[in-house]
Amino acid sequence: MPKEFKRPEIEDGMVDAERHDYIRAVKCLAELPATVDKALIPEVFSASTGGGCVWDGPFANFNQTPRCLRRNSGPESGAALSWTNALALLSSPDIATSRREMGLGWHRQSHAFIGRDGVDIFASPNDPAFYLLHAQIHRLRAIWQGQDLETHSYAISGNQTLEGIPLDTAPRTPPSEATLVM
Repeated sequence: MPKEFKRPEIEDGMVDAERHDYIRAVKCLAELPATVDKALIPEVFSASTGGGCVWDGPFANFNQTPRCLRRNSGPESGAALSWTNALALLSSPDIATSRREMGLGWHRQSHAFIGRDGVDIFASPNDPAFYLLHAQIHRLRAIWQGQDLETHSYAISGNQTLEGIPLDTAPRTPPSEATLVM
């Protein structure tokens, strides 16, 4: 006789586990103030300079995996994220230079500034700071494009995939599955 399959209790369209996760997420958001003073922002996204787990604030014990969210934002890791480097990126004469400045400079250094999970391409999207980082990258690219819309809007450079393999040497990778890097 086959084992009887026990259905999870469903109420309001959610199983118990989903409801638990939803309530936990809502409680996390409920702790955020309606307005955030400028001085609070570093505390919300910081793990101090020692690296490791985020233990307090709205993202304390935030773990979608069986471990904590890890950061290591030391002062030296953000040295490349300066106005001088931002202006150099924005004054890039062409897309190839802009792409190189963005990819090897600003983008990579932003992930390094977050540290720990921020440099892990598979774990970094679990950190809320990841989305702020990428919003800034898109903002910088939009500013660069806006300086010369006619030339910059449709400029392209390179054809690398996520692992840096050119598309023409990876014929078994369908173009729709190739992830382009900046």
